[in-house]
Amino acid sequence: MNRRHFLCGISIAVVLPTVITACSKGSDTSSSGEKSDGGGEERPITADEAARLAETLFLNYDLGGATFELNSQLPDGSTVRLVGEVDWTNHLGHAAVTATGSDAPISEVYWSADAVLERIPALTALAEQLGRGSITFVARPPSPTGRHLDALLGIVAGLASQQRDNPLLIQQTEGTAFIRSDTVGEVAVDVLRYGTRNRFSLQAGAANLVRFEGNTERGDRPVVIDFGPHSPQEIPGPLTTEVVDIATVQELYDATTAAG
Repeated sequence: MNRRHFLCGISIAVVLPTVITACSKGSDTSSSGEKSDGGGEERPITADEAARLAETLFLNYDLGGATFELNSQLPDGSTVRLVGEVDWTNHLGHAAVTATGSDAPISEVYWSADAVLERIPALTALAEQLGRGSITFVARPPSPTGRHLDALLGIVAGLASQQRDNPLLIQQTEGTAFIRSDTVGEVAVDVLRYGTRNRFSLQAGAANLVRFEGNTERGDRPVVIDFGPHSPQEIPGPLTTEVVDIATVQELYDATTAAG
């Protein structure tokens, strides 16, 4: 096998609490961190809307994957933008990275349940300068609680489930509401809030997820994820010869990421 594949299991329930079930407390904040007044349209969701919301994550898994664009602002004011593809069926992802702050040195990332592969151009250049050979990607274990980037990747991965949610429980969750009808790009959507912090823009009259907006309980890490048409995504990963384990280049990694 000359390409690195990441085919291993992942428990969706591990990442879902940060996306869905952890939203039962906290203030109502939009993706910009501002209070939302609902535009005068906010109301309790109907049984039909709850059923659509309950179907959304299962539909994501059933459709296999999607292209996406993620934008987030971190507590220190730095930003992260990811543009790529997610394969919810096989629990894989890939994205180009544009960031300020600690993730600024990273230009590209692949991820799976047990590995994050980062392309760091400065590390590649330093390795060549020191005669360490050609290093394109560095593989490391995921750290969703210790790395902002990994937490964001976990949100993307967590927006799919092999089981449908319970519509009645959704309808009874404090803060859940219909916010407004809107458009995302050229797609008409219904914006539904699940709990108090997470918003799902669903294609009007359907369960297809067009945009996800979330935030922390403190309202200091807003994230917006826009999805393209949902379909299976092929993410074979880079060539195995392009990947080294972080343990073998830790000093180069530290030297080229410390200034980020």
